Amino acid sequence: MKINEGNYHLEERLKDVKEHLGYSGAVSSEEIDLDYLKSLLDKYISYPSDWIQYFHDDLGK
Repeated sequence: MKINEGNYHLEERLKDVKEHLGYSGAVSSEEIDLDYLKSLLDKYISYPSDWIQYFHDDLGK
C-alpha cells in the first residue's frame, strides 16, 4: 500500500487502515504492523472538511 505524498484526508486514511487490518475484523495482533499504522497517523493532516459532518453546534454544551 502506498501512502499519498500530498494531502492525505481522513477517508483515505480510514481506507488504508481497513485494508491493512482486513474487512472481516478477525485479525490477530501478530498480523498487525504497528509501524505501518503509525505511519498512516503521521501522514494524516486534519482538515475541517474531514470532520464537518460530525460537528453539531450545541450552544448548551
